[in-house]
Amino acid sequence: MTRPRSGLASLERALRAPEPGSHNLGQHLAEHGEYLAPLLGVEPGDLQALVALPDEDVAPRLKELFRRREEQRASRWAAAMQECSLDAAQRLAGVATWHHGAAMLDVSVLLGGLLADPSRTHIALVSDAFRVNMPRQKLVEVAKVLLKQYTDLIAWADNAGLHFRWKRCRGGLNLFSQEIPARDAGHVLHVFIPRPAEEKPQPSTPQRSARGPRNTRGRGSWLGEILSELGFLQ
Repeated sequence: MTRPRSGLASLERALRAPEPGSHNLGQHLAEHGEYLAPLLGVEPGDLQALVALPDEDVAPRLKELFRRREEQRASRWAAAMQECSLDAAQRLAGVATWHHGAAMLDVSVLLGGLLADPSRTHIALVSDAFRVNMPRQKLVEVAKVLLKQYTDLIAWADNAGLHFRWKRCRGGLNLFSQEIPARDAGHVLHVFIPRPAEEKPQPSTPQRSARGPRNTRGRGSWLGEILSELGFLQ
């Protein structure tokens, strides 16, 4: 027995070259219309009404059904991708850890689900310590290269931008925050990353350098501490 989706594919192929005066499409609907109807978003009776018509009359109506089906599928896909990105934004913010003014980010989320929605032109990483704006397409390009090559990839954001390191920091990439064009202002995915109270600077605390957060305890660089905690410098 022909499965519904294979029957739908056969019907779509037949639509590409309908034969005037023939009833090939009607015959296909007579045989498979009952299970093709829900796939095309209509009642079985709607397809049954086309069975006796010649192909030149049936084809335009079926093409319209296929067009509507594709529009609905595209709409569902867009909604799913939007939901995926929004969920990823919440997860990225929720699992971020702070080290001396820098937010350590989950790379699998940052370069994964966060980028799922193609309608977003920019990703904005926002906290009370920094705001980093990144073109989504730039992060997509980074993901294609870095995720496939490096299993020890780490990332963090601070007031100097978005940073990636791999091979125990022998390799790295620094991305600076970008201005968002006015035309794209409504297409930005904002990720609000809360900073723990103990990380928030006191009024008397000197402002840190634009190079990034420093380890004020004098026991090596702040990045070295992070790598140790992540198990890279054991």
